[in-house]
Amino acid sequence: MESSHGHLSNWANELEDFQSDADKVLANAKKEQEELEADKAKKKSGDSGAYSDKGTDEDPLQKYRPQLDRITGDRHKRAAHYAGKIGEQLDDVIEDSWWDNVKGWIHDNIDAIKFVLDALGWVAAVLGFIALFIPGLNVLVIGISIFIAASRFLMYLAGEASLAEVTVDCIGLVTMALGVGMLSKLKVANNAVKAASKAQRLSRLKAAVRANKSALRVSSGLSRRPPMTD
Repeated sequence: MESSHGHLSNWANELEDFQSDADKVLANAKKEQEELEADKAKKKSGDSGAYSDKGTDEDPLQKYRPQLDRITGDRHKRAAHYAGKIGEQLDDVIEDSWWDNVKGWIHDNIDAIKFVLDALGWVAAVLGFIALFIPGLNVLVIGISIFIAASRFLMYLAGEASLAEVTVDCIGLVTMALGVGMLSKLKVANNAVKAASKAQRLSRLKAAVRANKSALRVSSGLSRRPPMTD
């Protein structure tokens, strides 16, 4: 297979030939136009003997137009031929990278991808509310949020999403993480309060038991003391 440089060189040579042929046709047309103008000038001056009546009823340059059209058409055909040859060779030499393939896949399936991400956003919102009552579900919600944000960023790199959309998803992810963190802190605080309340009740119970035992001992001591005599 010829190199791209060879195709370009051949095309340059043919293009030069086309230009040369077109210049010849234009030169002949110009010459005939000048002769026609000279004939008209002689007619006006009254020199009828030198006047040529050729082209008085028809366009004298009409015969040159098909010639120029043929040259132009041949030039376009050869240009397309060499463009195809060079394009084929470039396709053989240049292979798409994995990122080009990823961008192509995203572009081809952008509508489905956007639908899935929007649906996952609603799922994450519902699960985020349910996670207030079901421990451990918040981990799944955060995972979904990270997946949405990462996918949207990938779409942005591929030119299929705006930076504003990525920012909104990141803000949602941070908000979700903060909400889960606050929920965990509230649960810890609640457990601490319950533990403190339980400890306080236990302490009060022990104090009551000790007071009751002390009262029993006093009562028992009084009952054992001999009666006083006069």
